[in-house]
Amino acid sequence: MTITTSQLQTVCNDLVVILQKRLPNQDPDLVKLIGQQYFMGSLSRMVSAAKFLKEKKEGAVDLAEQDLYFTLTYPEEIDPKQVELIKEESGKILAGCLQSFKSSLIS
Repeated sequence: MTITTSQLQTVCNDLVVILQKRLPNQDPDLVKLIGQQYFMGSLSRMVSAAKFLKEKKEGAVDLAEQDLYFTLTYPEEIDPKQVELIKEESGKILAGCLQSFKSSLIS
């Protein structure tokens, strides 16, 4: 099953809503900007890595062959500490989603 960009965008939008609720004291526009980039970047790279793993059926897999890194862009007047806080909370949300998914596969 192929995941479309619009499906990824829907998931990212839902995750941003969760992120905004967890960071009510942060600028909601900044949270949305950073959250969208973080979730879309992370999820699109996971999809890319999954395709790579599917195509590479035999032998050892070296994920270092994959470009899993991305940078976040934001206005230069924004305090990088705010961005780090948003990024950290985004990571916790995504990790929680992955843990929940993993648990559902094991059960």
